[in-house]
Amino acid sequence: MSDPKATRWFELDAGSYLPLPFFPYLERSKNMQLDPEECATALFLSKGDLDAAAERLRVTPSRLNRAIDKSPRLIRLMARLGAAHKSDDA
Repeated sequence: MSDPKATRWFELDAGSYLPLPFFPYLERSKNMQLDPEECATALFLSKGDLDAAAERLRVTPSRLNRAIDKSPRLIRLMARLGAAHKSDDA
């Protein structure tokens, strides 16, 4: 298992994010899973703005928020971006 501290340095480096695919629809189907890598890219490009990132992914902010809650990396990214992430549990 890799050391989490060794992978944190690149989280705010633009080169560590995959480009977002082209979305030919206005809203992503609920059957289409949100990939954590897509979420990370959208959050990075949106500078932690949850609404803007959700718009890039063509999902509702609450759906993106649930994806963030499931991923330690996305939670850590939001903290590093200084964004106010509201957990569904709070």
